[in-house]
Parts: sequence; structure tokens; C-alpha cells
Amino acid sequence: MEQTEAGWHLDAGDWWNRMRSEKRTTLEMLGWRGEFAAYFKNLNRPDLIPARISVQFRTSYRILTTGGEIPAEVTGRFINPIHPGVELPKVGDWVGVQIFEQEQKAIIHELLPRSSKISRKVPDRKTEEQIMAANIDEIFIVHGLDLPVNLNRMERFQSLVSGSGASPVYVFNKSDLLGDTDLIKEEMRSGTPVLIVSAKKPDGLDSLKEFIKPCRTYAFIGASGVGKSTIINSLVGEEIFRTNEVRSSDGRGRHTTSHRELVMMPGGGLLIDTPGMREMQVWDSGAPLADAFADIFEYSESCRFSDCRHTTEKDCGVKKAVEEGRLEKARYEHFLKLEKELSYLRSRQDQWSRMEQKRRDKILHRAIKRYYKDK
Repeated sequence: MEQTEAGWHLDAGDWWNRMRSEKRTTLEMLGWRGEFAAYFKNLNRPDLIPARISVQFRTSYRILTTGGEIPAEVTGRFINPIHPGVELPKVGDWVGVQIFEQEQKAIIHELLPRSSKISRKVPDRKTEEQIMAANIDEIFIVHGLDLPVNLNRMERFQSLVSGSGASPVYVFNKSDLLGDTDLIKEEMRSGTPVLIVSAKKPDGLDSLKEFIKPCRTYAFIGASGVGKSTIINSLVGEEIFRTNEVRSSDGRGRHTTSHRELVMMPGGGLLIDTPGMREMQVWDSGAPLADAFADIFEYSESCRFSDCRHTTEKDCGVKKAVEEGRLEKARYEHFLKLEKELSYLRSRQDQWSRMEQKRRDKILHRAIKRYYKDK
């Protein structure tokens, strides 16, 4: 790990360039697809080349190109408040950049539309979206088997993935600490793929390796100490991310990963590590909770009212399933809790959007007024 002008940077750049010296990197290996190529062509900017964000440090970045990994910065319009709707690139984003070979850096001019993104509400009282990663194909929800399986937490993580545009996969790590792992698969009810792995065993990640395909992007999310960084280091075959042991008293991790970073497996496949989340607040993406609660949505098809809230309405299929013992009451109550949380968040998001638009209008009005005054 070394400190640069952009901030603290793990030695992934050196690793990437060593890997490239063995085999030529192509845009397709970085996850480039037809929809990105079509949009980039329509930009009609021959001075720009496509690149992918691998690391973000506030407004400075490191990007992956066919020529390796280099530092980059954004143009002023990305951080100027008078440009409404312009957001900063995130890890996994595709961007159009101008390369300055003599200075060994790049300037980011364009942000390409995302095929997917995973977001959460910022962990405070603000009602703002925090994009964790972009252009992901599958999201691995990791849980450590050194602690009891918390189904409510796993369902919250899956609700985070719902509407992201990516597919969820449950990954239970540290199987070497648990004798019977078949019970784990029986407990998961959503129909989401379940992988039982151990990053500490020589063949413990075989099922995960088979799941990962070249040219596709995978993000790892989960609480601190579940072994996300250890898994990625094992898949890559090198210690890209620093790891620490969890505390023996409560099994909690120490937030070893402090930022998000995208790296590539030697055999193909792009992996994004994310910091552990002790406070996981869902963000309303407009999608229902159908992925995490497929059984409840199936029961809701027999509800008398199409807009049934499954609380006080008559002839509710979901409440009937609870009464008959087909649906656990605890699961039903957790579903209602998440629905209530999302409903409240939607109202806050609408209010925040109106306030933010009003703030931007004021900034733009002042800028125009200042322009004509100076003129």
C-alpha cells in the first residue's frame, strides 16, 4: 500500500500491469459490451478513449484501459454545482477519457449510462443515494459461518440488490467452521443461488470459481469480517486487499477495506470489493421486494384487492398463509417492516429531490445574474 497525490492506493495497479505484460488486455476483458460501444460511438468524440473506473478517491480516480491502470481526474463540470444532474463516476463505471502520455494521467470527460448499479441510503439522517458500484452482472451477498445465520440481515441485503439490474447470489464463507452445511441451503427460501465456500481451504472456492465467467463483473457485499477481501485475494492468487482477523469476542471485522476497488482475475472475470457494512440502509430503486420475498408475492396473488398492503384488508392471501402456518410470522413481520421502511424512504426521496432542485435553481439563477452584471 502506498500513498499518492490521489490518496491511499493498494498495489493493484502494479499487479494489473504485471498481468498485462503476460497477455494483451482488451476492452471486452474489462466488461465492454455492445450498448457501451453504441453510446460511445454516438458521442462523436475522436479525442476520447473508453476506460473503466477501478478506484475512486473523492474526485480523483484510477482507471483501467487496454494500456494498463493510470490515475485520472474529472473535468470541472462534474463538480460544478451549476450543472444539475451531473454525477461523479463510481467504481465500475465506463467513462470517456483523454490521455496525457507525458504526464501519465487522464482527464474524464464523459460518463456512459450504467447497465446496473447497487445503491444504499447514506448511513446518516440525510436522504441521499450512495452508489456502491456500477455495471455489475452478479452480486455476491457474503455471510460468515463463524456467526449464526441472520436471515433478516440476508433478506435486507437482497432487498438492496433488488432493482439494481444485477442478479443476487448468496455466498456462505468459512464452511470449515461448520459441520453440516446442507441446513444452510434449506433455510434460504428465496430461490436465489446459494454457494458454500471456504477461502482458507485449497479447494474451498471451486464452486465460486465455476460461477465466475470471463468478461463479467461481480461485486461482493456483506458485513465486516465475513471474508470478502480474503475470497478475492484467493481468487486472484495474490494479496490485492489487506485483511485482518475478526475479533474473537463478537466475530466482528475491522473495516479492513476502506474503499471500493475493481480487479481482474487471471482467468477472466472482474471483481469489486466493498467495505463492510455495519449499518445497511436500503435505498428505494422503484423495484418491489419480490426477489427476497418470492413466496410472499406468490401468496399475494390470491389477495382480494390488487393494492393490498397485507395488514388490515379482508381476504388477504398473505395473512391467510400466516394463519395456516404456510408462512412464518417472523418472516411476514420482517417483510412488513421493510415495506414500511421503503414507503417512508420514498416520501423522503421525493421531498429531498424537490429541495435539491430548488437549491440548484438558486445557484444557476445567481450565476446567470452575476454573468450579466459582470458583462
